[in-house]
Amino acid sequence: MDYIVEPGSDGLLLDLEPLDEAELRLVGGEVSLAGTSSPARLEIDGVTGAPVTVWLDDGVLTVEQPGPLSSGLVRPRATVALTVPPAARATVRTESAALVAAGLAGEMSFSTVSGELTGTCLSGDVRARTVSGEVALDGVAGRLRTDSVSGHVTIVGGLLQELAVGTVTGEVVADLDPRPGARCSCRTTSGPVTVRLPADASVEFEAESLSGHVDVPEQAETSEDRTPPWGKAWSGTAQAWAETAQAWAGRAGEWAGRAGEWVDTLAGAGARLLGDAPSTWASGCLPLGGVGRVVRGRLGHGDATLRLASLVGNISVVSGAPVEAVA
Repeated sequence: MDYIVEPGSDGLLLDLEPLDEAELRLVGGEVSLAGTSSPARLEIDGVTGAPVTVWLDDGVLTVEQPGPLSSGLVRPRATVALTVPPAARATVRTESAALVAAGLAGEMSFSTVSGELTGTCLSGDVRARTVSGEVALDGVAGRLRTDSVSGHVTIVGGLLQELAVGTVTGEVVADLDPRPGARCSCRTTSGPVTVRLPADASVEFEAESLSGHVDVPEQAETSEDRTPPWGKAWSGTAQAWAETAQAWAGRAGEWAGRAGEWVDTLAGAGARLLGDAPSTWASGCLPLGGVGRVVRGRLGHGDATLRLASLVGNISVVSGAPVEAVA
């Protein structure tokens, strides 16, 4: 079945059954995606700039709105609300549209250039990517991977078994309660990293920064690798390299954000550029000549692992802080 929702029309309300997979490719506006035991339903309204095309083929739903280059002077926008079975596979790509996702339990991928990503009660395999938009996730269980250039990343609670966060200049704040065997890592180039853990957390951690401060709980059993004497001669050069990398990272984020205003494909391709860049930069630059500070420690029995790394950003691990929901 094919449908076209024209700008200025009354919109579309469509019941979808069965539905196993959904892919949404939009420019601006708002997107809400929710898992439900009721029959799947799609609602589209507020369409401007370009028509929205809907395809439904053998349980696979595709919703797409062309980019600004094909829509003239009016920037494309649409408000899309979709309910799906919790286990349905979901992919959402936007340029500036805000996304809210809740109650999903399958494989999901969200990417945007500058839109905000908000998720709650998600489980399974979750991936969120952004250039400059903020990411706020609450109550995620299973596996979570998040990549950002300059957007802030906030993660609260959830029963995570695997967490991987990478940013260039974006700040990372994570309130975690890792389960036994969980593997969590946060890497940035210059963005600060703050991880808050409950008082009874059982975590083995490693925090590494080239020139930023590293703060860990006083009650943790720790050991520290400081700068070796021969490494001090390289500290000035390493700091200069770090500052240069930070400046270029900021420029890259700005260019990607500006390009996203004009090129619709950046919502997919631009976001994919984020994938490995932040973590690769951080992990590749941190070992420079042994310069920097590495703190290893343990809280409780160390049943989970936590790895934190930043090129020039500060790192803070706090224990006993309450886990609060994302506002």
